[in-house]
Amino acid sequence: MTGAESDAPVESEDALRGSTAAVVQLLGCQIVEGGKPRDRHLTVDAVMQEFGITRPMAREVLQTLHQKGLVNLQPRVGATVQALRRWDLLDPDVIAWRLEVAPDSQMRSLTELREVIEPRAARLAARRRS
Repeated sequence: MTGAESDAPVESEDALRGSTAAVVQLLGCQIVEGGKPRDRHLTVDAVMQEFGITRPMAREVLQTLHQKGLVNLQPRVGATVQALRRWDLLDPDVIAWRLEVAPDSQMRSLTELREVIEPRAARLAARRRS
């Protein structure tokens, strides 16, 4: 195989899925860092144009961000960027994005979660030990 053949783009479903995941990460980070203000409307067309992706990919990106609570999807309106209190703060991607763009805030949230969970976990472990 020549160098030109190995550099050819792969048009597989996995390649498209990877591209969608990359756009989800980029747009998710933009939302988390405040680059997309709360209550801003994001249309499928705007996402297509900004990231140079297809309509189905843009829809999948917005649906994924909706499942993570970063946007709310509404017919005829598009996706509306949600406030922090609406986000799924236990989603691994949301945690990673917050650690990337706002590490102090994310670490504070994780510390608060640990303060709630660890004493209860220790009590349960002590009760169930042999």
